[in-house]
Amino acid sequence: MERVLLTFYERGFRMPSQKLIPFYVLKVLKNETDEEHPLRAKEIQERVNRLVNDLLIKKTETVVENIQMMNHFFSSELDGNDLIGETQGFSGRYRGNRHYYYAERVLSQDEVHFLHRLVMGQKSLDQKASEEIKNKLSSLLSIRQQDRLKYSIISDSSLSTVNRNIYLNLDVINKAIFSKTNVRFEYLEYNLKKELVPRKRNYDYLVSPYGLVVSRGKYYLFARHLATKQIRTYRLDKIQSCHPVPETPYTEPEHFNVKIHGKQAVHMHSSDDIANVVLRCDRKILNKVIEEFSQCRLKEEPEKPEFFYATIPAVDLHGMRVWLRTYGHQVQVLQPLKLRAWLVQDFKRALELNEEI
Repeated sequence: MERVLLTFYERGFRMPSQKLIPFYVLKVLKNETDEEHPLRAKEIQERVNRLVNDLLIKKTETVVENIQMMNHFFSSELDGNDLIGETQGFSGRYRGNRHYYYAERVLSQDEVHFLHRLVMGQKSLDQKASEEIKNKLSSLLSIRQQDRLKYSIISDSSLSTVNRNIYLNLDVINKAIFSKTNVRFEYLEYNLKKELVPRKRNYDYLVSPYGLVVSRGKYYLFARHLATKQIRTYRLDKIQSCHPVPETPYTEPEHFNVKIHGKQAVHMHSSDDIANVVLRCDRKILNKVIEEFSQCRLKEEPEKPEFFYATIPAVDLHGMRVWLRTYGHQVQVLQPLKLRAWLVQDFKRALELNEEI
């Protein structure tokens, strides 16, 4: 619709013109109406004339005729549905009169609201990018619906990244995966000023990309690092200066499944150290266990119902080790024994460090 209107302007119809009446009517309806807030033909006429600062529409019948014309024109594209809906007024003096509203919105208010929350929870987006996406989503709604969204949820931006290259990274890497092309990039890490700076290594980051995964609001790249010949995991919000390197040979993955690899890599730690894990857990962290390990099998401890057993199949032990550092005081590791030994070692080291202070 906007493309058609733009074509009119490109051809020189820059002043209010009778030929543009349907587009002005559509603009008013799209911006100001929804099913809960329709307008009478007279109100649409007044708003269009105010919009163009001219007496462009002289009769309310002109509004109705243009609405009927647009509904007829777009009927085939909308599977017989009306672009502009018609209803009776809900209350007041004109409640029996015909009212009109923009009916064919791409997304409903509830859907836009949900997507707003997803955008605000994305750790891979910086605050500016989040606001831009939210504004674009809001533009799909009427002004009244937008006003209602303003007060529904507020983000403190605590999850936002400071790296603004996420869009570019995602586009370049997607194309590289499709075309089986290597990419080179700088990989970043934080300094004490909370700034992302290039990580210093004695090799560069030239990789053969295999797949992208989204987990806990962040994008991750699985790729073979050509210098070390290992499959590694990289966060997209810590990548910058990413560009394809077609002149280097691409390394095909051997028996590699992105979905399986992603599920095994708890907290995105990836290694070949995979095993079934059995835990005895405090009932207080039941929700945490289920949310973290959706494939786990649970069993209550009969004599002590305040505890339960969790069997977690095919999990990366190094990732599990990280998770246990958070909940270790509420978890007993039963299997495998080497994971239990690692955890004891970690807590002993933590105790030694605190005793040194």
